[in-house]
Amino acid sequence: MHTKDYLILFSVVLIWSVNFLAIKIGLNDVPPLILGMVRFLLILKNPSNPII
Repeated sequence: MHTKDYLILFSVVLIWSVNFLAIKIGLNDVPPLILGMVRFLLILKNPSNPII
């Protein structure tokens, strides 16, 4: 593997790890239903998102 491949792999692992940390911190401060609502509001803000 090349250096670029290792950087991409490291970036994915870092983003994945931070996601779990953010969820843990978020659930301590905000109720789960509010977090779910925020996720849907972020998607509704940009309905032309090609991922959906």
